[in-house]
Amino acid sequence: MKNWIPVLALGLVITSTAVVARNHVGMGDRHHDMGMLGFMADEIGLTVSQEESINQLVNEARLASAVDRERVSQLRQQLRDLTLDASVFDEAAVEAVAEELAGIMARMAVDGAQLRWEVRQVLTEEQREHIDSIRKQARMAHFRFADGEPSEL
Repeated sequence: MKNWIPVLALGLVITSTAVVARNHVGMGDRHHDMGMLGFMADEIGLTVSQEESINQLVNEARLASAVDRERVSQLRQQLRDLTLDASVFDEAAVEAVAEELAGIMARMAVDGAQLRWEVRQVLTEEQREHIDSIRKQARMAHFRFADGEPSEL
């Protein structure tokens, strides 16, 4: 749970390229242990300076979101606890927890969107176009087999 914020924050880089990354055979030695960010560093040709800037943005976002992530975890546990008693359902309590959770999630979504925008500012126009192309390919691959049968692109 603690590592989902960087994934969300770098959604344009990470989650959108999952299909492409699965098919990628060899990452460069420099990025071997960096996971998807390492893959993208190689794929779009990030400079060392760009990698450092992106890592700094992600680390700052991770620190800034630590309290929210912990509260989300607590609220999810509260929701589970509120359904343990089979004889009583406290709708008001569940609604209060759900509303707080929704507020935090909305704030985190905005923060993630801002971080994605900040990451894109670090990239060159060519790198942004390359990422956009990869995202489009990943979306097409996802929908191509959505009904269980391959379809023409």
